[in-house]
Amino acid sequence: MNNLTDEQLVDTFVLRLSLGPDAGAFLRSLPEDVRSKVIRSFDPRGTKDGNVFGRLQAFARSMLQGPEWSGHYGAVQAPVQEPVAMPEPAPALAPLAPVAYADPGMQPAQDFQEYAWSIGLDENGVRIASMMPQDVRDTVVAEFTPRGTKDGNVLGRLLGFARVVWAQRLGLDPASKQEAAGLLRGLSEEAQARVMAQFDVSGTKDGNILARLQRFATDVANRFGCCGGKGGGQPAMAYTPAPAPVYSPPAPAPVYVPQPVARDYAEHQPQAALSEFVNRMGLDAASASFLQSLPDDVRSVVVSSFNPAGTKDGYVWGRLFGFVRSVWAQRLGLDIGMVSFLKGLPEETQRVVMVKFDPSRTKDGNIAARLESFARSIANSPHQPRQPAFGQPVQQVAPPAQFGAAVVKADAVPNVHAALRDFAQRWGLNEQASAFLRAAPEAVSSVVVASFNANGTKDGNVWGRLFGFVRSVWSQKLGLDNAAFGYVRGLPEDVQMEIITRFAPGQVAAHELLPQLQAVAEEVRHAPQGIIVAPGAPEDPVSFAQRCGLDAEAIAFLLSLSEDVRTVVITDFDPAGTKDGNVFSRLQNFARAVENRRKRMLEAPQSGRNVRPRWGES
Repeated sequence: MNNLTDEQLVDTFVLRLSLGPDAGAFLRSLPEDVRSKVIRSFDPRGTKDGNVFGRLQAFARSMLQGPEWSGHYGAVQAPVQEPVAMPEPAPALAPLAPVAYADPGMQPAQDFQEYAWSIGLDENGVRIASMMPQDVRDTVVAEFTPRGTKDGNVLGRLLGFARVVWAQRLGLDPASKQEAAGLLRGLSEEAQARVMAQFDVSGTKDGNILARLQRFATDVANRFGCCGGKGGGQPAMAYTPAPAPVYSPPAPAPVYVPQPVARDYAEHQPQAALSEFVNRMGLDAASASFLQSLPDDVRSVVVSSFNPAGTKDGYVWGRLFGFVRSVWAQRLGLDIGMVSFLKGLPEETQRVVMVKFDPSRTKDGNIAARLESFARSIANSPHQPRQPAFGQPVQQVAPPAQFGAAVVKADAVPNVHAALRDFAQRWGLNEQASAFLRAAPEAVSSVVVASFNANGTKDGNVWGRLFGFVRSVWSQKLGLDNAAFGYVRGLPEDVQMEIITRFAPGQVAAHELLPQLQAVAEEVRHAPQGIIVAPGAPEDPVSFAQRCGLDAEAIAFLLSLSEDVRTVVITDFDPAGTKDGNVFSRLQNFARAVENRRKRMLEAPQSGRNVRPRWGES
């Protein structure tokens, strides 16, 4: 077709689509470059009602949206229709009105699809945009304009507009609206549309709409693609992501009297200033290592300026981490949308991004776009790199001897066991779960203590959620690939616990970890139980009944249980969770559940099924 004249190209195009002479006249009335684009790009296959000429007019109209053709609409009119044996053509091309439906009898969904075609969306874009709620679609039709879309991504621009409209309907304050819109920004296009259509704000019982939205968006992202892309996105990561940063107030912290840190000291003695800061704030080893890995100018501002005096719930790390993120974002000149996007990522991903992202490598000056792409690549990575690439290499106060060793001196961490004890009390963990955390590598337990949040556990199984989080952190620290992680996750839970506390791989490549894990698992299977056996004798039934306010009937019931079941019931049952006051009935249900678990474990001891008893609940 390259040798055909312009007239021949039009005639060939009209004949190929079986259009009439009016279509040829309409095409010839278009500017030459627009006509050339229409002939090259128009695809009639998406025409559902058979009116190809009408869709062709709409497609050409979308090409004329640019400012250079803003006055051309009146000049481009379809010629008067000659009587021919073909479907009635669409009305003459007219300027796009910024309001909704010209035909009140038309179905809204069908009319929106016509509008979507008219602004240049492809078939996939029309499908995704049509998923949005009806009220958002109506506002889009009335107010959205694709003009100014520099990269040609009309769907991305439309979704950005729709996110703002949708966030306005959540009943949030202005800052939270920005955060809600930014949270959706990190999802795939299809996931964004599905969240807007399916999230029900009225189902939020505790008033924390953002936390519930984050959990809902994470679930949708895991099913329909987690980051970027058109529609599908990448599959969800194999490990459990860190939970949303919403924390319950722990035990009251000691009153802190702020002591100013001299800026000269912080600038000229960075290592001494950081060690003093870590001690003063009561930070753990993982937090100290993260601060040390930050760019020098960010770390200097944090050490010299952060003041925890306003921390109302005593959770200093949460306030400090937000302050670090704010300083880092200001250093890069990020807007509130990008800050909201970062806040929507798991904390571990945020840490890696702040340590490794180098803005000086941005060639086109668009730091925000490159940062977003980099963050998505980290979030989609099966494991995260350990050595920061930004700034100077990390100079650790004390090099770790092996996996799990501390990265700061022991006297720089107030009391690891005290922190674990406070953590266990905060989440109601029993001695078995506490023993497991004490036996886990310190690089794992320190992250767990700093980051784990059991809020939102719908079934009350705090131990199940905690164990999944521990396993996730442990696998990231080791750099397990998907095959090794899947193998560990498929083992019985007691075997997994032993592996997490025993396994010391040494300096081996990632692909060599799986054989070592299999050998350790085989060894654990044939060895006596280790840390998961609770130390000491359990409380006797009479004392237990008195503590729980139960009578002789309850004591008789406890004595009727087998010894192993009775031990678990007395150790793990917590009467405080009884809402209706009938403690004995709840105790009976709890005991039956323990008996059923024991029965299943005895019937299939080698099945490899991951039976998860609620060891971690008190």
